[in-house]
Amino acid sequence: MPKVPLQSMTLNMLSDGFTGKVIEENLAQIVKDLIERGRDGKTRTLVISLDFTPHDQGKVQVDVKVGSKLPPWRPVKTIAQIDERAGGLLFNTDCADNPDQATIDDVLRDR
Repeated sequence: MPKVPLQSMTLNMLSDGFTGKVIEENLAQIVKDLIERGRDGKTRTLVISLDFTPHDQGKVQVDVKVGSKLPPWRPVKTIAQIDERAGGLLFNTDCADNPDQATIDDVLRDR
C-alpha cells in the first residue's frame, strides 16, 4: 500500500486499519444503546484520542485510543424493608416499590 498523508479521511487506516474497525465497533455500541433506550435524553459520546510523540530522524509515533461513553443503566429503585429476624433487608420480587404488596397467590392462600 502506498504512503498516504495523515488527514481526517485517513484516520481509519492507522494501525493497519485496526483504528477504523475500533471506531466502527464503538459506533455500533452507541447505535445499539440508542435503539434499546434512546428516548432517555442522555448523551452518548464517541471518544477518539491521538497522541503524537516525536522520534529521531523526522519520525512521529501516533498512538490512537478509541472509546465510547454511554449513560449508566438505571433500573427502577427497589424499596426494601428492614427485618432483623430475617437478618437484613426484605423486598418484594413482584413489586419493586412496595415490599408489603400482596400478590394474587397471597390472597388465594389466605382464603
